[in-house]
Amino acid sequence: MKQKKYLAGALALSIMMMGSGYAAWTQNFTVSTMVETGKLHLGIETIKVQKVEAQVGSSISYMDQSYATANSQFEKGAEGVTLMLDAAYPGVRAIYEVEVLNDGTLPIKMNASDFKFKGLNEISRELDNRDKINITYSGEALENVIMPGETKKMVVKLQVESNMENTVTYFDDETKKQHDNDSTENLTGLKYEINFNFEQNIGK
Repeated sequence: MKQKKYLAGALALSIMMMGSGYAAWTQNFTVSTMVETGKLHLGIETIKVQKVEAQVGSSISYMDQSYATANSQFEKGAEGVTLMLDAAYPGVRAIYEVEVLNDGTLPIKMNASDFKFKGLNEISRELDNRDKINITYSGEALENVIMPGETKKMVVKLQVESNMENTVTYFDDETKKQHDNDSTENLTGLKYEINFNFEQNIGK
């Protein structure tokens, strides 16, 4: 009888030890995980004026060089830029080179049709509303996917349309004096903002 009790006790102890051993074994396979979302961001690194062309598509022959001046304002890493054009006249075009950086963790695709363009003062908005301002975009930043850590460039062209002879500011080539009409002030201080919208590139 004592032998049976001893065997029963030993069997119970063995089962208990197996249970604790199994629990310890399963605990070793408990894994903690943390998932982080990717960062989607593209910002401007540099911008410079390549050149200001005197006349593009204009029949006016009084000007063989540009007296207009172009400039820009931006904060490094920002997603937008302000372009400025002063002493403008019909046919003048400013060409800017913009370099952007993908400082996120996801591949980015830019689409010029999604860019937001708007005038920042009354005359700039008026000319845009009258379709007298032409803005175009080109370059590798628009043609290729921008991978994380990559920089790519694009060209932005801001042009005053040439069919505006009734509102023109110009200089006489011989006297170098400014000739104004009543609407001269309408083409000074042009100021436009562009927001370069972008999206995550999803491969097919």
